[in-house]
Amino acid sequence: MLAELTVFALGGTLAYGRKILIVPAPSSVRSVRRRGRWHMLQLARRLARLLRGNGINAQAAPVLTMHAVAGKSVEMLGSSQRASRIGGHVTVRRSRDINGALAIVIDDIITTGSTMRQCVGALRAGGATVLTALALAQAGDA
Repeated sequence: MLAELTVFALGGTLAYGRKILIVPAPSSVRSVRRRGRWHMLQLARRLARLLRGNGINAQAAPVLTMHAVAGKSVEMLGSSQRASRIGGHVTVRRSRDINGALAIVIDDIITTGSTMRQCVGALRAGGATVLTALALAQAGDA
């Protein structure tokens, strides 16, 4: 289903045949340790495989990192707290890999949209064109 949604969201951009980066939203180091994996990276890899199976030149690209963040956004009480908590903490770790690239950002859950906005902003600052952003679920006041 996510692959079909992605193909729909891409629309006419597929005609160019360019590589599309599937960029997972970063998790905090604490979350990765707790889960034992970066769960969104696994989903990005799976989505890229499915898209390639549909003739789309897609590749998972774990180019974003989150630093200096403890705890989960969805645990914060108010939307302003969640937004201020994540602000400025998402960066591109390998900008040479994204300069001029087409990108799709994926995340598991959206609360205020702050993480997604930070991801899109970091990718754009690194020279990527963000085609769309997709989330698996919405919670709270998004």
